[in-house]
Amino acid sequence: MPIGTAMMTMSSTSTPGDTQPQWIAAESALTPDGKLNGPVWISQRDGRIADVRWGEAPPDAPEPSGVLSPGLIDLQCNGGLGLTLGRTEPQQWEPWRSWLPQGGVTSVAPTLTSGPFDTLLAQIEATYRYAARHRGSAATGARLLGVHLEGPFLSPVRLGAHKARWRRDPTATHVDALAGLPAGSLAICTLAPELPGADPLIAALCQAGVVVSIGHSNATAEETHRAADAGASMVTHLGNAQRGLHHREPGVVGAALVDDRLTLGLIGDLTHIHAEFLELARRAAPGRCLLVTDAVAQAGIDAEAPRVPSQHAFVADEAATAEVGSDDTVLAGGVRTGAQVVAGLVAAGFDAGWVLNAFTRTPAQLLGRDDLGTLEVGGLADLVRWSPDWTVTETWIGGALAFSGDANPAPAAPTATTPGRPSAEEMARWPAPVAPEPAHPQPGEDDAWETAFDTG
Repeated sequence: MPIGTAMMTMSSTSTPGDTQPQWIAAESALTPDGKLNGPVWISQRDGRIADVRWGEAPPDAPEPSGVLSPGLIDLQCNGGLGLTLGRTEPQQWEPWRSWLPQGGVTSVAPTLTSGPFDTLLAQIEATYRYAARHRGSAATGARLLGVHLEGPFLSPVRLGAHKARWRRDPTATHVDALAGLPAGSLAICTLAPELPGADPLIAALCQAGVVVSIGHSNATAEETHRAADAGASMVTHLGNAQRGLHHREPGVVGAALVDDRLTLGLIGDLTHIHAEFLELARRAAPGRCLLVTDAVAQAGIDAEAPRVPSQHAFVADEAATAEVGSDDTVLAGGVRTGAQVVAGLVAAGFDAGWVLNAFTRTPAQLLGRDDLGTLEVGGLADLVRWSPDWTVTETWIGGALAFSGDANPAPAAPTATTPGRPSAEEMARWPAPVAPEPAHPQPGEDDAWETAFDTG
């Protein structure tokens, strides 16, 4: 069944005298405590989970198969299928939104990176208006949760792939502008808390209900804890573009591992961070790890993460040196889907229940969304069925079938054992990509970018 055509529900439409629900059954499913258990039978009504039966099958229920989880929630996604979200109008996002459920993602925070501040404000407001008119569903694709603004308030020595010309220290003008955005339009703001002017910005964002995330930061451990005192509750892509762990100055990484107030964002592709670093985070903070894709335009097209010239003003320590390649380049986002991240981590030996929990319940809790990331009664019926090899076989949004692998199978994930670009046959099953765009403006394009976004 092509995405966006007829929608099947896992529960029949109610009619007079019709009291028999239809069930979706799985051999195991993610429990509220982050474990896999089963079998389970779930029914929905009006887009929400209406009943959950563990262990004993309801009358006339189907045989269970596969693993069931809540839909994945990706809080750092810059685009995919050739689209860079920050450089395209939201009305052009439909192929990308419809593609996300094939990778198990049912909710996403569209991520905008550093650029002209007025343009970023316009993009946030345009996304808010678009999301209000085109809510997530099987027809439209993944739910839009509010923008993740990554920049421009970043450390000049931890820019990573961000353009130095757009970096800013926050001022009262910035504070007022962000505080004046429509409620819910901005979900997360990544910033460097050590910058001059950061304290009033953190306070204003927290007051507005925005998650403040520490990222692209050269903060010391003391400055990181102080940011948490002020209300910061997340760290963006732990280990990347931030002061690393040192035995005499623990930096952002060390502080984040021990500060229970901070949720740890982790790019789970095993390219941005080593598996043992991820295991260190899991052991230190098993319930505070949050997986993201950090997907960019090349996701769904290329098999290798893109690199761009380093924007560091200078290399401050050994951790920063390790981030910069021998060709003076840095990673500029990921190319794995949510499902590919899950499959890769399970194949690497991580517990599947922990992986799924870090990609569902943890991000939902961070955003204060008790209706997402759960298989409990009352939650939104956003569900994913997984095969034994951790590919997505079915995805539901609001109880309606948004993707079925039987009718429209997704391509296998590029992994260490299946290297290379997806075949033409595999890519033909995806929505048609647009021409790939660079993750950031290229030389000579910066000025044009300022007027490229239609705010009408």
